[in-house]
Formats: sequence, structure tokens, C-alpha cells
Amino acid sequence: MAQGSVKFRPPPLTKVGITVKGGFYAEMQWFLVGLDIEAKARTMEGQIRGALGDTLMLCVLSFSLNGSAAEDHTGHNLATVDFRVFAQAKGIAALMPNKFLMPMMDLIMCAYLGGTVRGPLGWLVRTRSGDKGSNANVRFWVRHEDEYE
Repeated sequence: MAQGSVKFRPPPLTKVGITVKGGFYAEMQWFLVGLDIEAKARTMEGQIRGALGDTLMLCVLSFSLNGSAAEDHTGHNLATVDFRVFAQAKGIAALMPNKFLMPMMDLIMCAYLGGTVRGPLGWLVRTRSGDKGSNANVRFWVRHEDEYE
């Protein structure tokens, strides 16, 4: 060692990191709202897999629900769950917009499953009420026989 030079030793907790090219990834998130979130997520996954078609060029295609919806929510935020679609590929071609993003975006126009809401009984059952002096009456009916029960 030359005179005046200082020898440095690594500290005892030094770690080594190795970085490699991991390929390309893309993700899309949907917001599912209301009741039956798990069933909606399964349906969405099936629709997305069908829309994407051949996914052999993908190394990873995963679906996850992040969060949970309150059973009897008091507002839109409490009824919303994040549904994440994540894909990874060795080459960028499999994740180009026409192969990944657009097929999923097309589903919004035909079957986005975020809008199941509770509603008034009157959406299914028709009613009429009236009073006869000191008495009141109410009548309920449905339009179709299969709605009766």
C-alpha cells in the first residue's frame, strides 16, 4: 500500500444487489361496486381472459381484489373495491394497446359489472294506495308471473 493511502473495509452489513431486465409489464384497474363483489370479479376475469384470447406470450397474467365492500354500505366509496389486472411479458408486442388495453376497454361498453345497486321495491313491484275515510289500503302487483314469488 502506498504511503498516505487509506484502506477501506466494507461495513459488516453490506449487501449486494443484482439487477436484470425483467421484461415489460402492464396493468389495468377496474372498480367493482355494490353487492356480490367476488362473483363480479370472477365474471370480469372470465370476460377479460376471453377478450385477450391467446395469452401464451404472457409470462404472468394475474387478477386481484384489493379491499372489501361493506355489506350494507352507506356511500359509494364504502361499496367500491379495486380489481387489478396485471400482465408481464418478455417482449413488448404482447402488451401493446391493441393486444392488452383495447380488448379490456371494449368490455366497458358491453358488461361493466360495477353498477349493481339496491333499489326501491317499486322497481319490481307496482303499488297503489288509497284511503277510505278512516281506513287505508295498499295494493301490490307485478307485471310478470315469474316475479310474483
